[in-house]
Amino acid sequence: MAALIDRNEAETEFLHKQSALCGWCAYWDQCLLKRHLAKVATLPKDDWKDEPGVVILDAYAEKWRKKRAQEAEKAVLGGSAFGMRSRRSIPVP
Repeated sequence: MAALIDRNEAETEFLHKQSALCGWCAYWDQCLLKRHLAKVATLPKDDWKDEPGVVILDAYAEKWRKKRAQEAEKAVLGGSAFGMRSRRSIPVP
């Protein structure tokens, strides 16, 4: 029986699919979709901020906030003298 299980595991690709049953699963530490949550859950609150995934996400969020701020500033400047210069093809130094 063990040989059959080993063969099936070796021959079959297990596709991870998140579902409502994930909350009941005891194998998050082995799941590609939930492994990071299991790892971070065991860390002290101050240490999880240094995890690579958290660092990357924080950097992305900061860039997104800066982009949104620049877009808002650009919208405000659209009616200003700078905006008029660019619409009239006046070179901007």
